[in-house]
Amino acid sequence: MKKRTYGTGSFRQLPSGKYQLRYHGKTKVVEAKNDKAADRELDRFVDELDREERDGPAVSMNKLFDLHLADLRRMKRDSLAITQQRLEKHLRAIFGDRDATAISRRDITAYVDARLQAGAANATVNRELAIVRRAFKIGIEEEYIFKMPKVTNLPEDNARQGFVEEDVYRTMLRELPQHVQAPWVFSYFTGIRKGELLSLLWDWVDWDRWVIEVPGSITKNKKKRIIPVYSDMRQFLRLAFENRNPACPYIFQKDGARLRSFRTAFDNARERVNLPALLFHDLRRTAVRNMERAGIPRTMGRQVSGHLTEAVYIRYAIGAERDAVEVGDKMRAFHEQERARQSAEWEKLWHELWHDDSGDKRQGSPQGGPKYKQ
Repeated sequence: MKKRTYGTGSFRQLPSGKYQLRYHGKTKVVEAKNDKAADRELDRFVDELDREERDGPAVSMNKLFDLHLADLRRMKRDSLAITQQRLEKHLRAIFGDRDATAISRRDITAYVDARLQAGAANATVNRELAIVRRAFKIGIEEEYIFKMPKVTNLPEDNARQGFVEEDVYRTMLRELPQHVQAPWVFSYFTGIRKGELLSLLWDWVDWDRWVIEVPGSITKNKKKRIIPVYSDMRQFLRLAFENRNPACPYIFQKDGARLRSFRTAFDNARERVNLPALLFHDLRRTAVRNMERAGIPRTMGRQVSGHLTEAVYIRYAIGAERDAVEVGDKMRAFHEQERARQSAEWEKLWHELWHDDSGDKRQGSPQGGPKYKQ
């Protein structure tokens, strides 16, 4: 084989049959079938030492992942839990112990291919790639590494068109357990994000004006938002208040503690009524569509649902409270008009929700029953 250029390292075969590699005064013993294989091992050894000399000591991906988690904790991001889950379930096993500076675009592509073959959706893989990309960037910012491989997202089909019609709303309301009924109702009428919904506190409720003032600390765009409480929302808000644990500050509770997730309950109810394609996020699209049908200007509707850009916020922040109340009035009139056509179905639903099979009022039902629908 061709002799190596001076200064690019050397190797020799030991009596044991193994090969000793040498480069810049450092040595390494490896197993190789022949001189050609030993030469390839030497190339890798040279690359490793050159990279360490250029970029400093090897830094594992686990170190960068931990830096990413620490950043999420410091910034109090809601995505901390799901990031930890994705790291433990997929990313640490593949990249964790590896030298971050040794990971190439080919490694990223191999991971993507493996996840797709395992049945992961493009959107799921992209969320995992986002973690890898952010970990690399934090590593560079903290000067643990000085370069990163290119991480390219897969194409996603975001054209979701699901909506929740009145009959589906009623069907699911009947089927959902009591602790999920109020979140379902609030999302149907306002389109509020699920994470923000489950973070609502009793201290933010203004009973006189029937609004909930959400501080910017929990909203996705970090801007204060005022949510009108109208129609079914009022009855379920009173029900939640009457059955709350006073020691728990959150509006939506289960067994006296904060309700953090209802995915299993929602999925089970969806399966029982044979609606496998129904997504909780469909409520968000439905609320916006209904507000447009009711003649609510998009800028006002987005103030309620949280679909705000910075420019829209600057133009409408001053009138946010007045707009929220106006949205509530218009939407209450809109839903009452829609329900007038199906009054029998609605009377039947409310009777089922607030009375048992014998016709007696169900324990825990709001005092006064359906009158709080107004």
